Amino acid sequence: MYYNKPTQDGGEDQIASWGAIRRNETFMLPRLYWNPGSKYIIAFDPCRLNDNAIVLVGELYEDSQLGLCMKIVNCINMIDKNTGNKYKLSLPEQRAKLKSIILKYNGQNADYEYIDSIQFDLGAGGQPFGIIDDMLDDWTDDKGRKHRGFIDKTSEIYQTYIGKFPNAADKIRLVSPKKYRTQMFQEFIELFDLGVIKLPHEYDGRDYITNMTVVDGEEVQEDYKLSNEEKVALTEIDLLKNEITAMQKITNADKTSETYQLSKEAERKGYHDDRCYAMILLAHRLYELRHKNAVQKKDENQEITFMRFRSPKVYK
Repeated sequence: MYYNKPTQDGGEDQIASWGAIRRNETFMLPRLYWNPGSKYIIAFDPCRLNDNAIVLVGELYEDSQLGLCMKIVNCINMIDKNTGNKYKLSLPEQRAKLKSIILKYNGQNADYEYIDSIQFDLGAGGQPFGIIDDMLDDWTDDKGRKHRGFIDKTSEIYQTYIGKFPNAADKIRLVSPKKYRTQMFQEFIELFDLGVIKLPHEYDGRDYITNMTVVDGEEVQEDYKLSNEEKVALTEIDLLKNEITAMQKITNADKTSETYQLSKEAERKGYHDDRCYAMILLAHRLYELRHKNAVQKKDENQEITFMRFRSPKVYK
């Protein structure tokens, strides 16, 4: 873990400055369960040994000026506490925990109605398949309730499984970092600059959060006592901010290609990039949804214009 906050930004090649982080922070509590009416994107970057196994949760919401936006409401590191946080949970344990997280953010609703998608990092040494392969079939939760399985119907790998598991929900998306990494970082940079991705304020380690609200025209201070799970979520999100500001754009000598990776200083300090990459997965999906909304709006406007200006009928 790396809890020391940097005191200055890392230069023009930094994908997001601390100033940008602060501009995109807002007062909000972690969200541990479904918020009625809200939909969620879940990103999962699984790992067993060397890196972190991160689940990042983004809550979608509509802003009257900015359009579709996303709040980062939870960050979960699947560590095995029995090993003194040295190792991650086994893959079967990670799979079971992921299912539990999905149900929490869907609420008591029809299967996965409020889950937009689960974005999987495909580059984790084949480990996603060790989890997804056993999520295809219907399953029963710890309360004895039966649920549909999961599949990525867009993936070439699972095309022959669509017929074998017809009840599986098309909610998983396998994303290749080799193929889309540069594009996804560019999408994140654009969205973060627009201010459509929001983060909680920096956590100061206290047991409560103070908020100022207006009641009957007067400003009133309210203290909210944090649960242990909320404290962990805020701490993990702060680590996510560290990783984001530690990522830099690297351009080759001919300036014909670019990639994104941790700065050398961050590597020396022992930073990981798992939380940041989970954020990139969420941003990629948000970018897709915003593009889809923009296309639909354009089509609707064109249809209205056509109806307004179509030629009048001439009767003879």
